[in-house]
Amino acid sequence: MRPPGFEPGTSGLEGQRPTTRLRPHVLLSVPTSLSFMSKRYASEVERELLRRIESSGGICFRVAGSGSYGGKPDLIARIGNKYYVIEVKYTKNNFVYIKEEQKLKLIEQALKFNAIPVLAVKFRKKGWRFFDLRLVENKIEINTKKGLIDIFHKSLI
Repeated sequence: MRPPGFEPGTSGLEGQRPTTRLRPHVLLSVPTSLSFMSKRYASEVERELLRRIESSGGICFRVAGSGSYGGKPDLIARIGNKYYVIEVKYTKNNFVYIKEEQKLKLIEQALKFNAIPVLAVKFRKKGWRFFDLRLVENKIEINTKKGLIDIFHKSLI
C-alpha cells in the first residue's frame, strides 16, 4: 500500500517501495537536503582546521551559529602570541567569493578582539590558504599572493 499522494515516477524511485515512515513530500525536497549536506561538510572542514590549529599548539574555538549570521566568524584562535578571527570556506573551484558586507563585519569583529581577520580557504586537492581579510578582494583565486599569510609561522604551501 502506498502513502497518500505518492505516485510512481514523481520521486525518481519507481519500483522501490517506500517505508511506512517516509513521507512523499520529503522525497521531493532535494534542495533542502543538499543545503544540509553542504552545511554539514562545512562544519567538518571547520573542525579539521580547529584540530590542525590545536595540534600545532594553538587554542581554537568554534563559534555557535556562525553560518546562520554573516557577522560571526567560524573560529576564534590564538596561535603563539597572535589572535585570529577566522572565516572558513571550502571550494572545489580555483576561486572563492566572500561578500563585501560579510568581509566588513568580520573585520569589525576582529577589531573588537584585537585580532587578525583571516579567510581560511581549503581548495580541494590543493590544500589550505590563509588570507588577511583587510587586504583581499571579494574574489580570491588559488594563486592570489595579495593578503596571503602564514598563521602557523611555517610554510604550509
